[in-house]
Amino acid sequence: MKLGGTLRMLGLRSDVPLLMAAADVFCLCSRWEGFPNVLVEAMASRLPAVTTSFAGVREIIDDGPDRIAREVDGDDDGGMAAHVVELLADPAAAAALADAALASVRRRFSWDRLVRDLERMYADFLAGIIEDRREVRDGDGL
Repeated sequence: MKLGGTLRMLGLRSDVPLLMAAADVFCLCSRWEGFPNVLVEAMASRLPAVTTSFAGVREIIDDGPDRIAREVDGDDDGGMAAHVVELLADPAAAAALADAALASVRRRFSWDRLVRDLERMYADFLAGIIEDRREVRDGDGL
């Protein structure tokens, strides 16, 4: 397939938020990534997303009983295209998906949430150290 007239590789860009703002749908076609930050960034930009399925994606798009993106198997090009066409043809459904994704990102991936989670992690860690020291001190002389 020749894509010369329809596909352009843009290279390194410093205006990614503007590019996302100009998009109608975000597609993530990776087979694997640890944690695809770009998907969170797209959802934070209020873009409806269509993505291939892998563990890192499910960590982001599984928000309780809700799915906040459309998901297809890794080699399902037809499914990817069908979801994109469906979202382009139904602006209300696309907006609802984008709104749900944005709300989830704000709730689950905000700086405030990150700070709270880190504080809780450190508090739990320190509580464990203090408890371990008490066990040694009160133990059998170790």
